[in-house]
Amino acid sequence: MQIFLLYLFLFIFGCFIGWIIEVLFRRFFSAKKWVNPGFMKGPWLPLYGFGLITMFTMCYLCITLF
Repeated sequence: MQIFLLYLFLFIFGCFIGWIIEVLFRRFFSAKKWVNPGFMKGPWLPLYGFGLITMFTMCYLCITLF
């Protein structure tokens, strides 16, 4: 149960932080206006959540196996 909650927290955290970084990048460097880059309602970009989970899992496996 704890590992599920850890992965859920990492997914939500990654989605939200990725959304913030991309909104700020598009505002100040790319589009020069406020743009919601996501296809979902609200501040979520699942691509960054899955990326964070993948990196966490790879690092965890490297630490435990080697």
